[in-house]
Amino acid sequence: GLLQHIDLESILDVEIVLRSPDGYDPARHEPKLWNTEGSIRRVVAALDETSSSQSSRRNQYDVEVPTFDPESVKKKRADSEDRVYRYEKEGRNTGWLRLAQRLETGNDNLYLALENLRARDMLRSVSFLLRGKHSADAFSFDQLSEGEKQLLAVVGAITLANQSDNLVLLDEPDTHLNPHWSWDYPGMLTEA
Repeated sequence: GLLQHIDLESILDVEIVLRSPDGYDPARHEPKLWNTEGSIRRVVAALDETSSSQSSRRNQYDVEVPTFDPESVKKKRADSEDRVYRYEKEGRNTGWLRLAQRLETGNDNLYLALENLRARDMLRSVSFLLRGKHSADAFSFDQLSEGEKQLLAVVGAITLANQSDNLVLLDEPDTHLNPHWSWDYPGMLTEA
């Protein structure tokens, strides 16, 4: 599979960090699902139900409130919460596969769910902890080469977004790839 092409043994941990939506008020709204609605609520509920562990941090900041006088600025205290959802490796599978399966039972898709969170400025980050075939030490996604990152990102995104009505357009897809991988790339895309 894909991991073998770049000498990775496994994905050990995945960490997804969300920020509460704009307008969330912990004094007025329910705290667990942040008063979200529709598909965003289903995604936040799935994260809550499937993560191995969670932590959160509340933040307070000042927001400028428009006034009738253009010379004056009124400030108001606002709250936000950053929540970290961790998915740890469980046996042969990474725990985040539970999230993908849970979303699929509700006819949602992991890639589109994360994209919806990003579009609403709720997705802060997604990070991975990886293990190579030739070392017991774990390392982050950022330590991969540009070609390895591109291969994982493109083939991974196509795999996650896999639906029958998708159109995929790639502009210079092999720019950073190892020359050997360039030969295997069309097959990996077809397999994804």
